[in-house]
Amino acid sequence: MCSTLTFDSVFSNNAVFILDGLKLSDLQTAKNLLDELRDLAGTTTGMPFISMYKVNSRKELFAALKEIQQYCLAGSKPIIHFEVHGEKDGVLIGDDEEKISWGELIAVLRQINTVTKNNLGVVMASCYGLYAITIEIEITEPSPFYFLIGSEEEILSGLIADQMKEFYRQLLLNDSICSAMAQVDEKFKQFHVEKFFCMVIGRYFKRACMGKGAAERVERLVSEAFEQGTSRNRENLQKLRRSYKSAIKPSKATFDKYANIFMHGRYAITYEQFYAVVVG
Repeated sequence: MCSTLTFDSVFSNNAVFILDGLKLSDLQTAKNLLDELRDLAGTTTGMPFISMYKVNSRKELFAALKEIQQYCLAGSKPIIHFEVHGEKDGVLIGDDEEKISWGELIAVLRQINTVTKNNLGVVMASCYGLYAITIEIEITEPSPFYFLIGSEEEILSGLIADQMKEFYRQLLLNDSICSAMAQVDEKFKQFHVEKFFCMVIGRYFKRACMGKGAAERVERLVSEAFEQGTSRNRENLQKLRRSYKSAIKPSKATFDKYANIFMHGRYAITYEQFYAVVVG
């Protein structure tokens, strides 16, 4: 689904914030990445602002995210890069390995992405960073980020470090997430807000608004109307069926309603493009 639609993002972000939640005994990949990005910034014009927060606890990580949100209120459109240990149910911070659940992290990132009007990029340099965080996302709520890069499995810290350096080098030089992703190992995947939205609402349209699924849904709605007191006769049956068939058909109104919620009103894909490829 969506395989013939093109989803790329011109890099318009103007800051990279690295959140270093690693233990002191870990390979210091965050500091190495900071040095690499600053070296790159020194040789290229138009580079974003680059900064790093050392966070040793839950409190310090949430404080750093709050400060980043203040930068966003002043016009920053950042990539937030997390150098942390990840598990299937959250991330571990500092030497004491204080846990932050994916749900807690998503709630804060959603606030930041709302401030940026869907201009927040997230890189999860941790195990399970993509899979675990995206299973919490529903298109009935605002997306917590415009794009996310991460892994769906366990991954060695050395590989993460090497891949992230190349990812940023390509992203900052070429202004394209797709070209940057083409340079990294297949263990790293990309969540893209528009692609995710098209996949989810496309499945919904096909399952509940077309064919057998739509017919079953219409009959269920008709039965509910009769149970709630509508007179049961042939005329009402025909009217209800016509009304519900029209109401549940895939529509631009439904697409726009949830697109505006999920993507904060900022998206490039049109309903006509979506329908022709995904539904039509």
